[in-house]
Amino acid sequence: MKTGNRSRTVLAVVGVSMALTSCGQAERDYAVPEKVCGAAVEESALAPLLPPGEKLKESERESSGFGTTHHYCSLIVDRSEVVSIDVRTSDRTLAPEDWTTAVASYPHSAEADLGISGARAVVGSHRALVSAQCQGRSPYLTFDIWEFGDTVEASEKGAKILQTFTKEYVLGVKKKLECTV
Repeated sequence: MKTGNRSRTVLAVVGVSMALTSCGQAERDYAVPEKVCGAAVEESALAPLLPPGEKLKESERESSGFGTTHHYCSLIVDRSEVVSIDVRTSDRTLAPEDWTTAVASYPHSAEADLGISGARAVVGSHRALVSAQCQGRSPYLTFDIWEFGDTVEASEKGAKILQTFTKEYVLGVKKKLECTV
């Protein structure tokens, strides 16, 4: 009987050690930035999208042509892209079929009310599409936001997490670009 108790004790100690070790690996060694691609965002909106890791890097580039300018930005944690954003300026909003395609193809998606005047959005658990008016800069901004990996679960709850970030980011970009609408 004592051998059985010792075995259970050893197994319990090993189990607790493994649990503590795995918890230690789930840490974020980098700071959650106050800005994403130059736009202010609340830490509480961004942090749920970021996985544990050692180093966060931001990568940006711009391209233009055919009356549209694209500003691409990626957040990379330990060499893995975790968030990708494409902000396009244009003189027109998206076509109706773009919205239909987004709702049909983004996991756990639906049209979302971001509470932003002049904005229309479809948000899923791993992708968001937003068109927002931006008088004063360009008539329209289109945001295509992707979350990669398994930090956000593929569910309605995951879509709410991405929606919170999307709203913060769109507001931050509109403020940065001094949009009047």
